[in-house]
Amino acid sequence: MKATKGFFIFLFLLYIGNLLSIALPIPIPGSVYGMVILLLVLSFRWISMEQIEDITEILLTHMPILFLPGAANIIIIYTDIKGEILKLVIITTVSTVLVMVSTGWTVQKMIQWQEARKQ
Repeated sequence: MKATKGFFIFLFLLYIGNLLSIALPIPIPGSVYGMVILLLVLSFRWISMEQIEDITEILLTHMPILFLPGAANIIIIYTDIKGEILKLVIITTVSTVLVMVSTGWTVQKMIQWQEARKQ
């Protein structure tokens, strides 16, 4: 039952994010708006992590399935991108490293901020 409630919380936030995506002139996907709203809702403690914990575990467990359509599409368009593989690998590697570094830095700053707030 907790997973169902958490799933509906995710759906509601995704719906609000999609509405924002339509309403605002900024070309940002609704799912990104939804995740930012989720971050804000959790930060302001309007919902607790326990309310969405079960559904997040389920989604993380099944996350590899979500990558299958993209992988299948790469196989389908392989002949079109065959000459650009090296560029794509370099871009993917550099962007992955940048995301990992920026995420690590952000998490460190958030931990420092939380520790400072506790004291």
